[in-house]
Amino acid sequence: MNNFVKGTSWSTADFESISWHDNYVHGIRFRYAEAPEYVMEVKGKKVICSDEPDLSQLIFDIDVLLPHSGCTKLGFGVSVVTEFLIAPAELVFTEVYDLKMKLGPSPKGPVCGMGIDNVTRKPRKYAAEPKDFFSWVINFSHPRGTISFHAAGFTQQLLAAPVKSEMLRLDDATRDRLLRGR
Repeated sequence: MNNFVKGTSWSTADFESISWHDNYVHGIRFRYAEAPEYVMEVKGKKVICSDEPDLSQLIFDIDVLLPHSGCTKLGFGVSVVTEFLIAPAELVFTEVYDLKMKLGPSPKGPVCGMGIDNVTRKPRKYAAEPKDFFSWVINFSHPRGTISFHAAGFTQQLLAAPVKSEMLRLDDATRDRLLRGR
């Protein structure tokens, strides 16, 4: 097994070496920046006001498929992946704005979660922005759809040590056990 342990992390600088294909999404959360307060005078009285908070972080709870050589050789130069190395992780995009979600209907039958097809990014430079931002698009294979936004970057951290699995995702009981450290 590779040297992946709880706490192993990646960041924006690692983007070109990461693939999120077939990573399973367990949840999406939003963390908002605190809106600064200011005092305004209204009809001779001082009133404390604040603007709507800005979306600061877009957080995905995912199962990360890690590089692993769990293949079975079938012969004639053909092999198939029969085992996956998977760990629960948190993928956090920072300084997020202009968030758009478009998710299509699931195929007929039970909803079985969200699977990432790929993640793309394009540089976004504007004089008004003090640093480089990217336009990000997360494409989903099931259900079909996209989540797009602008963000400064991301961090991804393993929340537990990886385990071997015959499935592309962790079942809920295994994921819960790993996250509880048992």
